[in-house]
Amino acid sequence: MSLPDVQGSMIDYRTADAIFLSQNNLRIAHCISLCQDGRLYICHHEEQLFKKNGSLKLPFIEDNSCIFEPDDDVYGKCHAMTANSHGKPRLAGNDAAIFIAATAAAKDFGVISDHQSPRFHTVHDFCTAYGVPIYTADQYFALI
Repeated sequence: MSLPDVQGSMIDYRTADAIFLSQNNLRIAHCISLCQDGRLYICHHEEQLFKKNGSLKLPFIEDNSCIFEPDDDVYGKCHAMTANSHGKPRLAGNDAAIFIAATAAAKDFGVISDHQSPRFHTVHDFCTAYGVPIYTADQYFALI
């Protein structure tokens, strides 16, 4: 199995934080390189989380502008995704999951996220339902 040919990737805060906390220099350097190349993005809903985290603020916010601001295509996908929960309730306030999946669907991106829940709808559920390539960090790094 190989990574799909996509235009870029979205990464959520929890996953980025775990990668940087792991102190795995190869993974960290890869994320920074993708961000520098304009191929790795974060959700505007998680911007404040990245800004408050010293390890993530510099590479994702200050050195590189990795925040993806949604456009009309992304908002259109968001509306479609929120209309269908696919059987699980959505955690109130978890707009980042919708925006990450909608951005990926609208812009031909993949998603890197370790966040899954048997009870609540997560970015994994949205991506799976809409055919967006999604990988955990371990799956992603095993394929590069």
